[in-house]
Amino acid sequence: MSETETTPTPRPPVIVVGLGNPILSDDAAGILVARELATRLPADRVEVTESMRGGLDLMELIAGYTTAHLIDAIQTRREPAGHIWRLEVDDLPPALTLASSHEVDLPTALRFAEKMGYKVPSRIAIWAIEVSDPYTVSEQLSEPVRQAIPLCVEQILAELREDGTVEVNT
Repeated sequence: MSETETTPTPRPPVIVVGLGNPILSDDAAGILVARELATRLPADRVEVTESMRGGLDLMELIAGYTTAHLIDAIQTRREPAGHIWRLEVDDLPPALTLASSHEVDLPTALRFAEKMGYKVPSRIAIWAIEVSDPYTVSEQLSEPVRQAIPLCVEQILAELREDGTVEVNT
């Protein structure tokens, strides 16, 4: 290695991905949780990023990490807006349509990635905030979702502390 070349920074073992669209009202929930986590997690141990990607594109984003925490909006209408779901990959229902690679569900994308030789995270935690309006073009969240953001942040930080993955800045 020459004097001008630098050693690449090693990839942290954990990735946190805030999913959603920041201009579609409550759909921004995952992105806003990730933004707050980025200020509180050590960058050398956790990469925090935002994405509007899904399906196979999301799989490429998390490949190579040991652990992934995915944060997104969800609309089940089984719980009130602001409810925080903590899910595993096996809890996810299959996609109803497959018109594009963005609509491939996470379990299918994981199986595909493994068959293609990608190193997929051995642990994937899914955090979903129940929303009431993920479709209106607005940068304003509904009040229940706005109140759920700091609660979701604290739940994720608590899990990261509990499992010893990282020491978390408070």
